[in-house]
Amino acid sequence: QRQEAALPGQWLLKGRKSGGGTNIYRVSGNTHLPPSYLLQEYCAGIPASVSFVANGCTARILGVSEQLCGCEDFGAPEFYYTGSISPLWLNNWAKFPPELWNWLNKMVLEVTAQFALKGLNGIDFLLPDQGEPLVLEVNPRYSASMELFAKAYGYDLFAFHVGACQGGSPPLFPPPLLGGGRYFGKAIVYAPTDLIVGNTANWFQLGMRDIPHPGEEIPVGSPVCTVLAQGVSRDRCLEALRERQRWVLSQAVNARAKRDR
Repeated sequence: QRQEAALPGQWLLKGRKSGGGTNIYRVSGNTHLPPSYLLQEYCAGIPASVSFVANGCTARILGVSEQLCGCEDFGAPEFYYTGSISPLWLNNWAKFPPELWNWLNKMVLEVTAQFALKGLNGIDFLLPDQGEPLVLEVNPRYSASMELFAKAYGYDLFAFHVGACQGGSPPLFPPPLLGGGRYFGKAIVYAPTDLIVGNTANWFQLGMRDIPHPGEEIPVGSPVCTVLAQGVSRDRCLEALRERQRWVLSQAVNARAKRDR
């Protein structure tokens, strides 16, 4: 099958069996579409996600977060999931826009009813530079940003999940905070070269997760670990994540250089 309308930079070829932003390619006109791929229109904007708990009939939003995707300063390839920052923040908002909150609530309730979703779920969406928000995909499972809401609001996520799966009514949650609160973030550190990590025994206490074994070799482009941080603003939180990334990379050596010695 050929997509005559596909123009350079305006369409993405996305694997049906993929996740985390992997297996996605920019395509040009006359692109052959293999059966295992789908064609998705490219749209510039801010990727985000909303997490919620549902009982099959109704649902409540747990929180809304910005998605960090394809962040070069963390070594991530284009489109790769790099992390999340909660709550979602944009510099032209004094408070969370009521119209966006209403849109999210309506979307969450409609998707819950349509698919009879239960337990913890998430929906990825895009805030384009112009126009209405766009739904990207539904994740009927625990999603990557949920641990940030647990830290921010003290949620017992497992209890929420079990209660909702048993048919209980989801409790009411506070709307996301903007300004004046703290921002919580996580980021995946990707290896800029082939690396060998040192002693990782104390990394968990220092705020790292998905920790490699001491002396493990990490190929270039592969995840090294996940770092967690917080700050009084979105930018402070992001810079704290970068500081942790720099520290993680300082604890590793270039594998190729070590082998050549």
